[in-house]
This record gives sequence, structure tokens and C-alpha cells, in this order.
Amino acid sequence: PPPASRTIEASASPTNVIASFAACDEVDGDLTSSIQVTKGGSNVSPNFGTSVGTFNLVLSVADKAGHVTTRNHKVSVRDRTPPTVQITNNKNVNLNYGQSFDPKQNLVAYDSFEGNIAGKVTISGSPYGLGSGTAMPGTYTIRYVGADSSGNTAEATRTVTIRDLVPPGIYGS
Repeated sequence: PPPASRTIEASASPTNVIASFAACDEVDGDLTSSIQVTKGGSNVSPNFGTSVGTFNLVLSVADKAGHVTTRNHKVSVRDRTPPTVQITNNKNVNLNYGQSFDPKQNLVAYDSFEGNIAGKVTISGSPYGLGSGTAMPGTYTIRYVGADSSGNTAEATRTVTIRDLVPPGIYGS
């Protein structure tokens, strides 16, 4: 028989946790489709995985004579899959001094359980003034770290080079 406990990966799509169970009776035959799932005394769907946690379930099946068999089954739903953080275009950016650049441009962060997590990405290494065009010339590595609610992380980097193409001026009379 299947184990009394099972751990599944959290997902946006539910997993039928009783798909591996079968029920049969010597007189009534196959009763698999009659298996009921209860949690805390209430009937529930056998589809789990869209909420992280541990769920103590009771599986039960009855034959036509009214005999009932029950089995305890613990389902642990965990999110162990890291998100993805990507720079989809312009991974290496070359700017002239005075040009502005949004470091969030072309940033995509996705988690298979939570969906879009771009708002949870922390950005470091972005020079002061990059967004307004006043960042000093140089080469900077911008680091993007995305984390989901379960603490799984992923990162990406982008290189921004700011060049000084303006020659100095001589002023006065």
C-alpha cells in the first residue's frame, strides 16, 4: 500500500494526493472512485499543493453493506523550488555620461508556486544617479536577487558601463 505520509512540491496546479490509492471489496469489487477524503471531519477535495503546510487527512471508503474502512494520511506540501530571475535583454548596457537607465528594465522574476515576484527582487550595485543620468563614468555590476515566500532564492547580474565621451572645455577670455 502507499505510505501513510507523503511530501509533495507546492505548485500553482494541484496534485491529487489519493491517485496512488486503490480500494476494493470482495463483494463490491473496485471502490477506488468511492474513496472520500476528510480533514477535520469535513469532506475536502483530494487535490493539494496550492497551499504550503501539513495536512492530516482521513481516507475512507464504504461498501454497499455499509462497512467502512479508514486510513490516516499526512500530506506535507513544501516549496523547495527556487524562482527564476532573468534579464531578458540588455544584459550588458553601455551608456554615455548623461544618459539615464532604469535598472528594472527587462527584469523578469517568476516563481512556479507564487507566479510573478518581480516586486520582491532586491537590486544592489546600481550607481547613484543611474536613473537620472548623473551616475559617474565607470563599470558597474548590478545584482538582482529574487526570493519567494519560502526563502528560495535566485539571482542575475547585469553590467552597466558609463562612458565619458564629452571632451573638456576651456572657458574664459
